[in-house]
Order: sequence, then C-alpha cells, then structure tokens
Amino acid sequence: MKRRSELAIIGGGISGCSLAHELDEAGWRVHLVEQHNELAMEASGNPLGVIMPVMTAEKTKISELSLRAFTYSSQKARQLLGWRPQGVLQLLHPQAKVSKFLKGISRDVIPSHFFQKLSSSESSKISNVHLDFESIFYPEAGAFSPRDFCKALVSSPSIIKHLGIKAIHIERSTHSWMIFDGARNLIVESEYLIVANAYEAKYFFTDELCMVDRVRGQSCQLRPNEASKALRTVICSDIYFSPAQDLHSLGGSYDRLTQEPILKESDNDKLVEKLSEFFVRAKELKVESSRAAFRCTSPDHLPLVGPSRRHQNLYYFLSMGSRALCYAPYFASKFKDQLCLKRLQEDDRLTMDWVNPNRFPSNLIQQEATQV
Repeated sequence: MKRRSELAIIGGGISGCSLAHELDEAGWRVHLVEQHNELAMEASGNPLGVIMPVMTAEKTKISELSLRAFTYSSQKARQLLGWRPQGVLQLLHPQAKVSKFLKGISRDVIPSHFFQKLSSSESSKISNVHLDFESIFYPEAGAFSPRDFCKALVSSPSIIKHLGIKAIHIERSTHSWMIFDGARNLIVESEYLIVANAYEAKYFFTDELCMVDRVRGQSCQLRPNEASKALRTVICSDIYFSPAQDLHSLGGSYDRLTQEPILKESDNDKLVEKLSEFFVRAKELKVESSRAAFRCTSPDHLPLVGPSRRHQNLYYFLSMGSRALCYAPYFASKFKDQLCLKRLQEDDRLTMDWVNPNRFPSNLIQQEATQV
C-alpha cells in the first residue's frame, strides 16, 4: 500500500489506538506516542468496559450517537477480539430513572429490534440470578477488556509505537509538528498531529481546550461466591456488575471534586451498597482490588473530534467520557474519512458537526481561559 503523509498521535488509550488503527488501514504513516510503558494504562485500563446503547426519554444527540457508535464498535470488537456479547440487562432501577426509560421505549428512541423489555421473572431467567426488577435487555451488548482491545487495534507492525516517552513540548515549524520529551529530545516530527491524551491535552493547548474537564471514577473487582457465579449477563442500574471472569467487575462512580487518582475505600463501600439494592448477597463478596482513573468530558457531554480553531494540521480527539469504548472506534472511522477528504453522507456530516471542537463560542473559551 502506498503510504500517505506522516502523522503523530499523542495518547495510547482507546482514543489514540482507535485512531492509529483506522489511519494505518487508510495508508497513513502513523506514530503513536504514549507516556506509559504499556498501552491503556489510564481510564482505558479498567479490567472491563461495558458497550451498549443509551436509552433516553426522547431522541437526543447522545442517544443517536450511542446507537451508531455501539453498532460500529461492537462489530469491530467481534472482528479483532472474537468477542461474543453476553447481553446487558438495564434494570428499571433506581426509581428516578424508570420514567425516563419507559418514555424512551414508548417514543422509539432505540429501535425495538435492539432490545426486549422483560418482567422481573424474565430478567431473573436471562441473568440466571434472582432479580426483583423489570429490565431492558440488550442481547447484542456486553463487556470486554479495553486494554486487550487497544492492543488488538494497534497490532499492525506498520504503526510505530513510542512507549514510555512522555510528550512535554510541542512546537510548530513551517511545515510540521515537532514533539519533544522533557529533556528536549525530539520524539517525532510529522506533518499532522492528533492530540488524543484526554484531559492532559489541555496542558498543550489551554487556549482552545480550557472547557475540557475530568471526572474521577473508581471500579473494583470482587471475588465471586456460589450465588454470584451463576450470573450470565452484565447488569446495569446506575452502576454496572459483570459476570465473573475469575473476578466480577463493579463500577460506575463519578467524582468531580477529587483531582487525584487516589483509591477510596468509601467508594468501594458505596458501589457494593448500590449492588445490594438488586443483588441481595452483594455484601458477601470480597473486594480483591480497586482502580481509579479520570474520564475526560466536555460541557455538553459530547466528544471533541476535529480540527483546531487556530493551528494548522492540528486535530483533537478527546472527551469520550464514560462511553469511550463505544465512541472512540466509531468516531475514529468518521475522522479518517474526514481527514482523507472522503465525501461524507449527510448523517455523517451532521454527526461531525455535533462533535466539532469549534462548536463552543470563542467568547466562552476566552471566559474559561481567564478562569484557569
């Protein structure tokens, strides 16, 4: 294959790896720069991530994007990992969310062939554990390892990986971007640069990314007991609980105040308490390990995907939030088409407009920059 121009990506999580995969397949000479010695060591390093559509009370940008992204990314996981979906039961619980889910079903927010509405007895039968709640069952949804997925995405030998090297300085010359480490050693020089290292991108380009925020999340792994070993499907309420692959994965915490990735025993306690609302023997399960990391978010909870407002041949691929496993592969494919100047269909053009980093007014950016 004839190779296109040189291109560098900063960030070796699910965002950067999805981009590297798509652009390598399109013929670009791809350099992937990651500060850790291994891929997917930050938020993409959780043992399991859930991939499913998002049911909302009415059709929104988030519900539409989540469905398109789920369809694409689940197929990519099947292709690269040989993944088989376990199915996801979205419980009609807690009560505050029940009305939203029922409205979404009645308004066809998600086409009916993607899900089944189940009674509590049907939910129990599908999951193979006793449940007292009705549910929405997504048979093609499920969970898999984001780290394994990242490794599969960049398995091509033509992707040049710069691991264990932290990008500290970025400079623009007349025709290229130069990335340096802390000792001012040149890591790579390329015509195009894509910044995909989540919240840390803000330190390079504060003038354009000052609206980007981060939310700490904590998950834990639980030793199964005889009752929990029977679980066959992922169960979600406002948390998620996976079938045991040696251990169960339990997660879904959100903490906007803590700005260090510290582990909190109280977060584990809260997660187990929420689990006990639908799995009565939850408190018998022993916490074996925990993990905390930051999700990168934007003010409207949509990703930032597209060109810089001010800098030539600079692009952002950020703010995937808690849906990165769904969003990143899908948006990487659309970004590839855009960068390769492929004619986009009308729906795809609208999608890329929704996530364009320049959708925020410049006066908002200036106001945020003043506050930083």
